[in-house]
Amino acid sequence: MKISNTCSYAITAVTLIASQPANSHVSNARICKVANMPERYVLQVLRTLVNEQILLSVRGVHGGYRLARLASRITLLEIVEAIDGPIGAAEPVAIQGMAKASVNAVGKALTGVAEDTRMRLAAITLTDLRAAKAA
Repeated sequence: MKISNTCSYAITAVTLIASQPANSHVSNARICKVANMPERYVLQVLRTLVNEQILLSVRGVHGGYRLARLASRITLLEIVEAIDGPIGAAEPVAIQGMAKASVNAVGKALTGVAEDTRMRLAAITLTDLRAAKAA
């Protein structure tokens, strides 16, 4: 599985926010400076994460972004799907010259891979990512 650069920015930003003390806010500028990411682009990513209820946005001088809920309740799957869309075998498999039963078997295998990927990403929380960063 390959994730987009946009998704990579989202994971980096959310992990950085999760590493801050509870209820503290991190500005877009600080996220971009610490992670060396383009500010205008990351702002769009953060807005998407707010719309998907992964982050909360607070306006004002001491505003910024914080987690919408506990780090232990936000999964990597939520972040990936918020940015890159649902993980799954979106299109039917079409393989020229192969028997329909074989094509169906390939399609079933790809569906299994997508389900396994979703399950594995859902098992990783921001708490897990924070712990991995500290190790």
